[in-house]
Amino acid sequence: MKRALLATFTRDAVVDLLRPLRPRAASVFCFHRFADPDLGNTGHDLTALRRNLGFLRRHRLPVVPLADLIATLEAGEQPRPGTVVLTIDDGYADFANAAAPVFAEFDCPTTVFVVSGFVDGALWLWWDRIEYIFRETARTGIALDVEGRPYSGQWSTPGERRAEAGRLAVMLESVSEETRQRILAEIVTKLEVQVPSRPPARFAAMSWDDVRRCERTGVTFGPHTVTHPILSRVADAAAAFEIGESWKQLRARTAAAVPVFCYPNGSAPTFGERERRLVRDCGLRAAVTTSPRYVTQKGFAAGADARFVLPRFAYYDDLPHFAQAVSGVERVRSMARAFGTR
Repeated sequence: MKRALLATFTRDAVVDLLRPLRPRAASVFCFHRFADPDLGNTGHDLTALRRNLGFLRRHRLPVVPLADLIATLEAGEQPRPGTVVLTIDDGYADFANAAAPVFAEFDCPTTVFVVSGFVDGALWLWWDRIEYIFRETARTGIALDVEGRPYSGQWSTPGERRAEAGRLAVMLESVSEETRQRILAEIVTKLEVQVPSRPPARFAAMSWDDVRRCERTGVTFGPHTVTHPILSRVADAAAAFEIGESWKQLRARTAAAVPVFCYPNGSAPTFGERERRLVRDCGLRAAVTTSPRYVTQKGFAAGADARFVLPRFAYYDDLPHFAQAVSGVERVRSMARAFGTR
């Protein structure tokens, strides 16, 4: 019943009827991986992406660059009703190889938040290392001590291996950087896997040549740290380096750098006042999180640090849920929920 109701929001007549409800706000969406059958990796389906971008264009929703949204908000103006902004985190090769041509096909601007050390080819993203180790090991289980919390995993199928790797990665989001590195070294030893110095193709980053190639099609790029640590779990000097150096490297490598930072993970426990101050001190003009709300002029101007906690919606392939967010229905529902709690 709920899905059938959501599906009504994708019908052209209903979308047109709801046009007056579109908020003067922006739906900023966050992507990560894109499915690339040639590499065997999973991610957002490109057929679904084409369908959803076609929906935006068919209904003339304004899809604007992130930098344009920030400029609008800084000018004290409200976004146009139904504004959409598309952002991609981390800088995997599957964006450049598979997804960028689709966004270009629909003339939809995107901003990629780049982990600069990853794009340099100097490192794996740490959760990919875990997935690789669990996939490659001949062992069928492991037990660990994670800062006093026991982790014990057993597996016999590829699906169970992926699930256990994901469960461990979630646990490691809430530990110190030192503990995370220790656990990564420990699972290599206990699971008896040789990890190559560079990630294989399915886990690889785009190159700086890819960055410049995408730049020519209108893609812009923002800093997303050097190594993707959970910033609230590292020392002051390390946090300053991760933020400042990533912005410095990005500006040196591309003319399409935009002064908007993306916090790794992006949830409330993973950054705080220190990180907001460091972002501001680097001369960056805004920062994005993973809090799922609309971006409004009122919210942007709510305080000195409000521009450094801009919300984003997770992107879903499912058109009914995507349409609900961009059509204004979710905004109305949020307002109704807020009114109901008074």
